[in-house]
Amino acid sequence: MRRFVYIWPALIGALFAALGLPQALALEGGRVAAARQFGIVGTIAASRSQIGRGFPAVQIAPSWVLTAAHVAPSSGAIFANAYGIAGISAVMTFPTKAPTVSPIPGAPRDDLALVHLAKAIQGPYFPRLADEGLLPRAPFAAGAATLVSNNPSLNRRRYGFATVEVPAPAIGYSLAMCTAGADADGAYLVQGDSGSPLFLGRIHDADDSTILAGIASGRLIDPSGAHLSIYTRVGPYRQLLDKAVEGSGEKIRWTHEIEEVKQ
Repeated sequence: MRRFVYIWPALIGALFAALGLPQALALEGGRVAAARQFGIVGTIAASRSQIGRGFPAVQIAPSWVLTAAHVAPSSGAIFANAYGIAGISAVMTFPTKAPTVSPIPGAPRDDLALVHLAKAIQGPYFPRLADEGLLPRAPFAAGAATLVSNNPSLNRRRYGFATVEVPAPAIGYSLAMCTAGADADGAYLVQGDSGSPLFLGRIHDADDSTILAGIASGRLIDPSGAHLSIYTRVGPYRQLLDKAVEGSGEKIRWTHEIEEVKQ
């Protein structure tokens, strides 16, 4: 029987702090990124002094960030990445009211949060988001993916590669599963990775052609001991995300061109 595991950053952070130990690198497997490699991936924390105990998020527009709903911050928290730091002025989630059964037992519903920054961070690029035309709604092996997360230190992101699959859909559960690749850069989620991004293709850095497909929610542990990383796909929330972001005068970049994905 598969077991779904939440990846709460606060719990592991509190444990390491109580023991007087540094927190572990994000992701299992993969490699450590350079200082500005995947620089749009950042950390949300209660305050500047708590950045070392924060959790991942990814910037998608000058004033907007995505993370997981089950670790959504309160207003007054901060977001910091390689390009700046800003306070958080609002947090939006998108809960589905219709009852349904999860295709992955234990997975949280609608595990996506849109975070508004009090001050824009003008990064050199923002990713495109994968709409529903890019990843199909039925069980499907979608190819290579790049997982990126943070060590709590901002210049110690970690990234690695995996194979992404799309399970059968259910209302409120637009999920993707990632299995770590067999090579040395294969990676899967561990404690503290909630809110981190899934990019399509095997990439070694992000730029304005990068495609963001999902936000980390948790992991499954297979009876064999294999770890499957679980992500909430961003595409099904396009209308809700666009409505919120365009109201601020900014726009999200979307794509449905699967041939553009780097393998």
